[in-house]
Amino acid sequence: MDSFTWSCYINSSQWFIYFMARVMQDYYLRDKTFQEKNLVMRLTFVGVFFEVFFRFCIFFGNLLYSVIGFRLTIVLGITLMTGGLLLSSIINMIWQLYFSFGLCCGTGAALLTLVGYRILPQFFKKKLSTANGIFASSLAIGKIILPPIINQVNTSLGSVWTYRILAVIIFSCMVIGSSLITERKSMSKGQEGVTKKQQRVNEIFGFSLLKNLNLVLWLILCPIYLCVICITVILLPSTATAIGLSSAQGALIVTIGGFVGIVGAITIGVIADKFGNLNIFIICTTIGSLTIFLIWIFTHSFAGILLFSIICSLTSPSYYVVSTSVLIKIVGIKRYPEALGLRALATIFSILGPYLATYLETLQSDKEPYFYCKVVAGIGYSICTLIALIIKFRMDSKPFAIV
Repeated sequence: MDSFTWSCYINSSQWFIYFMARVMQDYYLRDKTFQEKNLVMRLTFVGVFFEVFFRFCIFFGNLLYSVIGFRLTIVLGITLMTGGLLLSSIINMIWQLYFSFGLCCGTGAALLTLVGYRILPQFFKKKLSTANGIFASSLAIGKIILPPIINQVNTSLGSVWTYRILAVIIFSCMVIGSSLITERKSMSKGQEGVTKKQQRVNEIFGFSLLKNLNLVLWLILCPIYLCVICITVILLPSTATAIGLSSAQGALIVTIGGFVGIVGAITIGVIADKFGNLNIFIICTTIGSLTIFLIWIFTHSFAGILLFSIICSLTSPSYYVVSTSVLIKIVGIKRYPEALGLRALATIFSILGPYLATYLETLQSDKEPYFYCKVVAGIGYSICTLIALIIKFRMDSKPFAIV
């Protein structure tokens, strides 16, 4: 395996540009850039549009990929992402961000991520989860590094130059990375077993795979897990301040959790390759559920919240690390691209996670703040564990089988 291809996959899959939307939303609110009604809701929909187009375009991108090939797909993705950032630098109304950032950046990021996800299994067979662990850790690094950089540039130069500078940086990284990515012709030629002209839409989009009950169960699990992650990530700083901690202590907890997540993602990948992806996923979701019900709900101290953040950060990357390997195990490498599209389509429902958390917090009760959110997150982890166990025993009835 060429180490350049490995590093390029990480670079070409930098869809963590999504986190920029959250940082810029906070900047627009503080700077009072827009004078429109329902400002918070309108700005929130920028991130929503990004996620929707991101996931839809991974699904429909399979058709585009099969028609124009991976190289032109990369070029189109880079063009859309860079162009979207440049357009975002000249907007003067929020609805324009829906097009520039939501549509253009979301579609561009989806196409680049699709290429990365389709190319990676061609080179990593025995150590696929380890490779995905490194990829997941790169996202954690981005989440830690990106916000302070954007805030500093916003403060010094304003939002216009923030978008332009990021456009130049992302364009340069993507061009260098994508130029080094290669596709194994032996696998790409036989991946579908038929020529492009013979492929039916049903085969490209993978609807026939829905006959596979194990895949259907995994597609049900995916949005549930991502909703749980959204709830825990979004509410962790708020729960810290709700028990009397300062905002600085809340930020410190999040930062420490981010660094722990880097180690956790790589560690999970290495262990999953040895002991089975579903096995490790089940263990991680079980630990996640227990830490919520035994620590997060009852803690009222800095040490308790920090302990929860560390344990949660160690286990929460499990889905991102093992999901590709699980899909391949369920449908096989030949049908993996279609399964990837179906997974992206299923995870669209995960965008409801933040809104579910917000709604739960509005419920009037005599419980402490965020109690229902914590309970729902714990139940979500438990449901994921149960579904994963069903898939495991359907694939191999032996309790200690490596699955």
